[in-house]
Amino acid sequence: MRAIPSARQATRRWVAAVAGLGGLLMIGSSFLPWISTDTEDGGSTAITGWGGITGSSGIAGTNLNDVLDGAGTYRPGVLGLACGVVTLIAAVAIGIGFIFRSILKRRAGSGRE
Repeated sequence: MRAIPSARQATRRWVAAVAGLGGLLMIGSSFLPWISTDTEDGGSTAITGWGGITGSSGIAGTNLNDVLDGAGTYRPGVLGLACGVVTLIAAVAIGIGFIFRSILKRRAGSGRE
């Protein structure tokens, strides 16, 4: 028979799930467009968090870091990626800690019989 989780266990599960989802969203959002502008011919151009250029611009399909030719780098997505990875690691640690604690409690409880 399965025991009903306590409020503390349920809270820990929700915290791990929300942190994991937040980490995945941060990682995914680092690839989205960060800057968008209209072009002279009425189209639009966007630059992603990793420097990719999309839209109707003449340089669409290239990477902004290649266009800058060593004069600098454009990678604002690195911050979102780093924070997302740290958050995801924390969520996994909370989840694994919860699983190990549950296993240890079961083993300790089975030794009493």
